[in-house]
Amino acid sequence: MIFPVDFLTISILTLLYSVALFIEQIALISNIAGKIQSKLSQGLSFQHATYALSRAPIPIILVILSYLIETNISLRDFVLICFIMCLFATFGLLLSLKFINPVIIFYQRVIIFHESNTLPRSTYLAIFSKASNDSLIEPKLDFSYKNLNFRKTFFSCIAFFFLGTAFLFSFSFANYFIEFRLTISQLTNFLQGFAVMILSFYINPMFSRSIDQNNSEYWMHNFYSIYFGRVLALITATILFGLVLLMI
Repeated sequence: MIFPVDFLTISILTLLYSVALFIEQIALISNIAGKIQSKLSQGLSFQHATYALSRAPIPIILVILSYLIETNISLRDFVLICFIMCLFATFGLLLSLKFINPVIIFYQRVIIFHESNTLPRSTYLAIFSKASNDSLIEPKLDFSYKNLNFRKTFFSCIAFFFLGTAFLFSFSFANYFIEFRLTISQLTNFLQGFAVMILSFYINPMFSRSIDQNNSEYWMHNFYSIYFGRVLALITATILFGLVLLMI
């Protein structure tokens, strides 16, 4: 192979994938900052902006994985790469549970600075400016499994499972069924389309409705259910790749 599967290749893929999912995960937190600052539209806008940023590493990941398949990487090696990517990304999402309050403060600072600056400038100031913000409200969110709603966590898990890992599974199938490689690779669009339907018609409207209400316990339960559902999705993907790895 011209581009061997070495430590550097796996490290690059793992880093890019972990960063992409970590940024996508914390995007949801911007809604909480918007709720606290009574600027819900800005919170939602920053969620979309953060989500768009999280997509930046994905094309690079897809190009590298596609090249590995085209150069006839073994199925076991490919599944091993997917397992490592999901494993470290899972650690990243679990770690994000500890940083919910600091991220809320960061988004609040972005919202405050955005009153007189552009979004890129506001982000820069939120990170590097030492200026204090009088309107900054200290969040007190503590994750607890008691705050989870099973149904909402389940649907969040299903949606994010397909959104975050569909291309890894479809590429794995494409590497196994070589003669149908191009057809199977399109499975990603189908699975992600299914996930988008769940997000658009259930999860996002449910969460937006709870954010608009003044019942803090209600929207906190929804937030934690959606947030942990995403973590659970990646844990599930890691386990599945691990089981496949043991069978081949």
